[in-house]
Amino acid sequence: MAIGIRKETAKAVFLVPKGGKMSRRLSGGSERARPDRSFRLVRLATLVAFVVGAGGAQAQKAPLPPISPNSTVRVLFSFFSEATSKQPISLIKATTGLFYGTTVGGEGDAGSVFSISEDGTFATLHFFRGSDGDLPYGQLFEGDDGSLYGTTIFGGATDQGTVFRITPDALFTILHHFGSDPSDGTHPWGGVVQGTDGNFYGTTFDGGLNAVGTIYRMTPEGEVTILYNFSPSGGYPNGQTLTLGADGFLYGGTIGVLTLHLYGTIFRISIDGEFKLLYSFPAPSPFDTTSGYGPVAPLVQASDGDFYGTTQFGSGPDAAGTVFRMTPNGKVRYLHSFHCPTREGCERICEPGCYPTNALVEAPDGFFYSTISGCKDGQDCVYRINRSGEYADLYDFTSQEAMSAGNLIPGDGAVRYYSFAQGGGTIQHRSDGDVFSINLELLSRDHGQGW
Repeated sequence: MAIGIRKETAKAVFLVPKGGKMSRRLSGGSERARPDRSFRLVRLATLVAFVVGAGGAQAQKAPLPPISPNSTVRVLFSFFSEATSKQPISLIKATTGLFYGTTVGGEGDAGSVFSISEDGTFATLHFFRGSDGDLPYGQLFEGDDGSLYGTTIFGGATDQGTVFRITPDALFTILHHFGSDPSDGTHPWGGVVQGTDGNFYGTTFDGGLNAVGTIYRMTPEGEVTILYNFSPSGGYPNGQTLTLGADGFLYGGTIGVLTLHLYGTIFRISIDGEFKLLYSFPAPSPFDTTSGYGPVAPLVQASDGDFYGTTQFGSGPDAAGTVFRMTPNGKVRYLHSFHCPTREGCERICEPGCYPTNALVEAPDGFFYSTISGCKDGQDCVYRINRSGEYADLYDFTSQEAMSAGNLIPGDGAVRYYSFAQGGGTIQHRSDGDVFSINLELLSRDHGQGW
């Protein structure tokens, strides 16, 4: 789940006002004290909210309704008690055949790492306690050694974030505590990715020489080197995991600050720290109805070698984000613009979606698929788009299936894709989130496209 618009289903929300001070407000209205949670990023608006949650888990399965083998959506697991956490925030498929993810909250109210099989068997691998990390927002990454690597925004020795490793059998190790050195970055919002040299690479949201974030390299043993310090004039890292390109470079994005007339960028960096700005998103204009700004989702490199991504905001009347295509050299073409008209008597409700924050995934049929909020009746939906920009809204989730859905992840058969949602689930009177699968091949056939 990328940085996004506030969701009322969230149990806890990070509010970032224009001054950049961060506080964590829980659903009951109380505020959890956190020392010096100052984030200098102001994201394109006077008030920004980041969706998070609270909860925990043990090996078990939530009760599920009878499901047809050919049904479009299968809810695999519903988060339904404090023992199983609430609102999953990331999910990956590992070589073990299991899915691994993170939640916000848990026994220590600091998050957890879990595993789940394709049949819905769920187990908690680790509950964070604050001293070993707090809020594992970034996506996990499976290293060459089969271990899972991740980050926490807070917690650790200085309460400014950590990098951790956890094995599939739940052996947990802290590799690095951020903030122990004045030049060190702090608050790693995104996860890490393993480079061609075997080291891990990531970004921090704060800290560094200019106090606005860094790009770092970490050895498998946890030794960190700062490769690049972001500057206020160049934008702030967008909090997503870097993308390793086929050329060995790492690609990422920044989001801008309206008061500084910055609207986001795409950059690349080598494993040796050679940084290059590839593209700067233009300022919005009422006369421009195609371009966008504010890239918050990770880039995806497709089989044609180009990168595909989204921006959360767009240009022109009722603009609500874009899908774009970029060559490795930084030439950008906008493929689709979302629009979100204001309707009398209600908040912004859009068809077929608005403000995309999730990554695209390339399927065997050559289309790109993703999820987005603000579709029919205000629910999430699945959409597809091709390289030429032909767009279709494929499926509208019910509130039990998914609310605030995440990225789509291919399963073993490349027919069913898997994801998580921060709200929804099959437990009556609860909306604590779930893990689900969806049959994209079936949806594709229904819309006249066979795999």
